[in-house]
Amino acid sequence: CIDRYFDILESLDAIIFVADIPSHEILYANNYAQSLLGNIIGKPCWQALQGKGSAPCSFCSTRYLPDNDPTFPISLNHEIPNNVTRGWYDVYERPVMLPDGRKVRIHLATDITDKKRIEEKLRRNEEKYRTVADNTYDWECWINGDRNLEYISPSCERITGYRADQFLADPNLLNKIIHPEDRPEFVHHQEEALQSTDFSHLQYRIITREGTIKWISHYCQPAYAEDGTFLGRRSSNREITQRKKTEEKTKLNELRLSTLISLYEKKELDPGIICEFVLESSIPITSSSMGFMGFLNEDESLMTIHSWSKNVLRECAVHQKPLEFNVREGGIWGEAVRENAGHRETDAERDQHPAAGDGRGGGRRRCRVADQHD
Repeated sequence: CIDRYFDILESLDAIIFVADIPSHEILYANNYAQSLLGNIIGKPCWQALQGKGSAPCSFCSTRYLPDNDPTFPISLNHEIPNNVTRGWYDVYERPVMLPDGRKVRIHLATDITDKKRIEEKLRRNEEKYRTVADNTYDWECWINGDRNLEYISPSCERITGYRADQFLADPNLLNKIIHPEDRPEFVHHQEEALQSTDFSHLQYRIITREGTIKWISHYCQPAYAEDGTFLGRRSSNREITQRKKTEEKTKLNELRLSTLISLYEKKELDPGIICEFVLESSIPITSSSMGFMGFLNEDESLMTIHSWSKNVLRECAVHQKPLEFNVREGGIWGEAVRENAGHRETDAERDQHPAAGDGRGGGRRRCRVADQHD
């Protein structure tokens, strides 16, 4: 099970390394880190990662550790530039104690260069928006005091797929394109905003004319005439889909590292408890709804499932006992086994194929964990 998680580390598109706390020597670096930085094992981390200087970096987490207890579980998260790759990274680090007594720091650094470039671009745009009232890149709206759409910028078509005249012709179109899960909050926001004199902000999803889901960062504020007459609310809507994806990827990598640390801390427990932990932990990491663990015979034709996630036991007609099935006839649940790869199942596929309880599930020997996705 531990080897499986180290395989995950080696497959991540993120810099992961372990450094000795007193000496700053790098003890381990995954393939991704070494592909960018070369063979850095054995070098001081400040030299290998930043490529200059003769002392630890000013942002090094060791300066936050108490002198009398360097194993104090301080976790840090910060964004820093890298002098070697010339990129920006979101860094998560945490100190741990190795079995031989060595005190080390585990680092996970996700590339956020694109995010930083987007933020810088938005910053420059925001400076322009202070002097430009029209022809903006963002999707601008003006809802008057009677709650009618008075103006919408042409950029709405680039973001939503709908032209400005279509929004003006259909007063409900703006609400129609809001994602159903976000619509109640958006409607509530509109009601509050039109009665407020304050600046407001909301993030929500829309469904474009092409059916694509996009994230929108919505800012609005009251508008007044020179004589103080209330003219309604002016809003600026910016697409932040890529930023949201970057944030989700960062959170997922943090979850993976946290799970790995938790697994390491359970190394002395019963193997059954460890396997159950691996199975349940794999579900959020792979964005699955259920999973199971099984073993294949030598010719990989017969799967014996020994462990189920709690969701399987609760939602499917299965029993907590070994269950065997023919891999070739395993349907969609056996796809991951036959292809020796993960498989993501859609809702439509799930409706067409039996649940795990009828013996047509899927897994993989060499202790294979299979995950069922929504």
